[in-house]
Amino acid sequence: MIDIRVEQLHPLFIHFPIVFLILAPILKLAGILIKKYQRELRFTYLVSLCLGLIGLLVSLYFGDIAFAQIKSEVCQFQLVHRHEDLAYYCVFAFVIALLFELLVQIWSKEFMSYLAFLPLIIGQYFLIETSHLGAKMVYDHAIGTKASSLLCD
Repeated sequence: MIDIRVEQLHPLFIHFPIVFLILAPILKLAGILIKKYQRELRFTYLVSLCLGLIGLLVSLYFGDIAFAQIKSEVCQFQLVHRHEDLAYYCVFAFVIALLFELLVQIWSKEFMSYLAFLPLIIGQYFLIETSHLGAKMVYDHAIGTKASSLLCD
């Protein structure tokens, strides 16, 4: 039987949306540059963006559960709160990109599709910052590990 603690669900699930959200702007750019497969690449981009957003929301939920489980062992509360804030900024940026794509479908204005690159790039920035801070929390401060309570001074 696999022994998974509830606070381990967040790191278990977060890697899937990270991959989908990293691929999204690459697929969008490929869809613009490769006209022959534009329709297929656009569909794949939208699927990647939607799956990434859904996965990110699930991971945020699991992150809240994880924090509730380990908060008595955490010394660096500001890191955890900053990590969560960055994750929400990431969600907002990718939701805005998705809204731009919906506007393209409604109004058939192709320039809106190009404007969607801005929130995609902003989302990438917050995705990288959130991921880096998450790794720093685990590797530098042992947050979420069994050793975290031993490191509090």
